[in-house]
Amino acid sequence: MTQQLRIRTKLAYGMGDIYGGGATTLISMYYLYYLTDVLQINPALAGTAFLVSKICEAVTDPVMGIINDNTRSRFGRRRPYFLAGIFLIFIVSLQNLLTGIEGRAKISGASGKKVERWRN
Repeated sequence: MTQQLRIRTKLAYGMGDIYGGGATTLISMYYLYYLTDVLQINPALAGTAFLVSKICEAVTDPVMGIINDNTRSRFGRRRPYFLAGIFLIFIVSLQNLLTGIEGRAKISGASGKKVERWRN
């Protein structure tokens, strides 16, 4: 016999996706505005950047799902990946806090000259 989940439990699980779904949508909208209006990149190139990222996601998400489902560890199937992700997010966040905008540009190799080439 299966047990019905309470509304409270369903809401608690659903709240976990607010960050992943809602925040990502908002960031994507502002990113497109930033690329086209602030950096003045051709809208076709900005759209292509989104297209490439979605194609990569369409390939890597199922592959990671297969890897995830076949993982056998004493911590479970998914926990090792969550722990690795927490560590990597911490490192990147620390880097962003400790370097200014100029420091991040130097680390990533970005410069104003490179942006100029992609403008209209």
